[in-house]
Amino acid sequence: MSFSEFDVTRRTRKGNFLNQIDYLIDWTPIEKAIAEHYAPT
Repeated sequence: MSFSEFDVTRRTRKGNFLNQIDYLIDWTPIEKAIAEHYAPT
């Protein structure tokens, strides 16, 4: 395994972890709380 292959494999696992977190968290209440204070320009 080359260094680049190792790096890609490691990043894929992190991406998978973040996808799992995204699946588990209901972002709706968080988005509503942020929307009250966020005004896009």
